[in-house]
Amino acid sequence: MTPSLTELTDLGLLHWQLEMGFLPSVVVTTNGLCSNVPAEAVKSVWTPNGEYILYGDFASLNENEVELSLTDKTTGAVTMQLADGTFISIEPSQPLVAKAL
Repeated sequence: MTPSLTELTDLGLLHWQLEMGFLPSVVVTTNGLCSNVPAEAVKSVWTPNGEYILYGDFASLNENEVELSLTDKTTGAVTMQLADGTFISIEPSQPLVAKAL
C-alpha cells in the first residue's frame, strides 16, 4: 500500500522530489561521512505493510528504524536518529525551487 502524497513523511517527500526531477542530488551525512548522491542512485521501496525503505550505495534506511526525525523547513534537510544510535542527515544539494509540470 503506497500512501498518497499528502501522507508521505518528510523523508518520503524528499525522495519524491528526487524522483520527479526537482533535485539532481542530495547530500547524505552518515556517522560524520558526507557524500553527494545523484538522484538516480537513490532507490526506494514500499513494504506490503506500508513501511518505506530508502536505499542505495550510501546506506539503507528503513522508515521504522527512525526514532527521531527533524526537518529544516527552510533547507528541506531531514535529520534522523535511528534505533541503533546512528544519525543520518539527508538534504537537497540545491535550494528547492518550484517547477512547472
